[in-house]
Amino acid sequence: MNVDVQDRAAGPSSALMDALQTLKDRWWMVVVAMIGGAVIAFAVAIASTKEYTGESSLLIRQSNLQTLIDPNATQGSEDPARLAATNLLLVTSTAVAKNVQTTLGTNESASALLAQISASANPDADIITIQATDPSPSRAARIANAFADQFVAFERAQSQVQAQAGATRLRGEIAALPAGSTESVQLEQALRNLLALQAVTTGDATVVDRATPSSSPSSPNLKRAPVLGLLAGLAIGLAAVFLSDLFDRRIKTIEEFESAYGRRAIGSLPRLARPQPGTSPELLESFRILRSALSYLGSESDLRTVLVTSAVSGEGKTTVAAGLAYATALAGQQVVLIEADLRRPSFQKQFDIENQFELGLYKAGLTNVLMRDATVQDVLHTPIEGLNTLKILPSGPFSPHPSDLLLRPEMAHMIEELAGQADLVIIDSPPLLPVADAQVLIAQPVIDASLIVCRTYMTTRDQARRCRAVLERERVRNAALVVVGGHEPAEYSYEPITNGRGRGRKRVAANDDQLTAPPLSGPGSG
Repeated sequence: MNVDVQDRAAGPSSALMDALQTLKDRWWMVVVAMIGGAVIAFAVAIASTKEYTGESSLLIRQSNLQTLIDPNATQGSEDPARLAATNLLLVTSTAVAKNVQTTLGTNESASALLAQISASANPDADIITIQATDPSPSRAARIANAFADQFVAFERAQSQVQAQAGATRLRGEIAALPAGSTESVQLEQALRNLLALQAVTTGDATVVDRATPSSSPSSPNLKRAPVLGLLAGLAIGLAAVFLSDLFDRRIKTIEEFESAYGRRAIGSLPRLARPQPGTSPELLESFRILRSALSYLGSESDLRTVLVTSAVSGEGKTTVAAGLAYATALAGQQVVLIEADLRRPSFQKQFDIENQFELGLYKAGLTNVLMRDATVQDVLHTPIEGLNTLKILPSGPFSPHPSDLLLRPEMAHMIEELAGQADLVIIDSPPLLPVADAQVLIAQPVIDASLIVCRTYMTTRDQARRCRAVLERERVRNAALVVVGGHEPAEYSYEPITNGRGRGRKRVAANDDQLTAPPLSGPGSG
């Protein structure tokens, strides 16, 4: 049966779901960034110099001086928005700042004084607010008042100059007209009004509110700083999450594995942080599900030999091979588990029989059979007492050329012989990429199906791509994936029934399987 990616029923997940999964996987980065941002912002606020703000207000009026100078002019013809913008620029102009510098008697430059103030206009009123900031509350008030006063003085001086120029102009026009003419009389009246206004004019600005020393600092704001730090930390944390995901080459979901390998995943093992002291119910149930899913690769009569491998070491291939063999043997089928990893054998740890290896009970193995030093029946062992349906064939003595040894015809003959005696032969092979051993085995015609074990947050996209190239080069068609870490240990739990009532347990009932369960390691082995 072909197990290409075209057979997959489920399509790729949406960008939104991928983003949510990324946030779920790296939520701690956002939390750390937010807490760090709040703490740093609060610490900076505590250490910052206190600043006080003084505020004064100006009333801006549009005078009728231009109308008196030119009787034909229309009062109020100037754009109010343009006038407000002009006054704001004048309040913060260098000319006004130099006058403030003289008034305060300070050595600070005009630019330094301007850096301490800000001016804003009320859009619904002819009011300009001047704010000055300084570590001293009294000096902040003095600076704000000084800018307000000097702006009023500047406006007054400008009005005086304008009125004087207008009076000179009117006198010249009156002298050029006949005495007693109607136009001459109008201009003389305008001149008298202008001279009267010049005597009392104070310009277009008036101080309406003077600044007083503040009793509380305007900055730092100890309540607002942590909030701003939290928001900044949130932004930094989200950026860090998605940037790290962008540069993280590890594959994280079953869907990504299926897409990278071009194969369907027929099994999923829970993510276990450390090896278990025994086969947990959740892990055992996952192996039972995997045993049932083998039918996807072929019928029971056609599927007699299964090769278990991975892209690199540490993805859990040995645990999958041993767990699948154990679950199948529990179902009453005759199973033979072959340790074909001649470079790093681990059955003694996988089945917790290291002491028996040390005593020499498992000294002979696959190497002896391939070198014709022993028969298959001589080296088969029953590792679990009371479970006679499970036989293991250990690797045997170390060989300096394991790939050449596995390439011998004796290997295929031995597999065929065991397949004729057992219901299922499972071969634990080395990983595909580091050495040639697994590539020699996976191309054997006697292999009915292959299981590629991959582990979330470990296998990279580059490793998956190279492994896929090997499978395609060797024309391995009847292969599927087993994902370690594809779900949480309690994600697929089913509550047992005790005394007719469901109990709130998350673990699957072990029944009597736990009594004979081998102390298999977690998915990290192999």
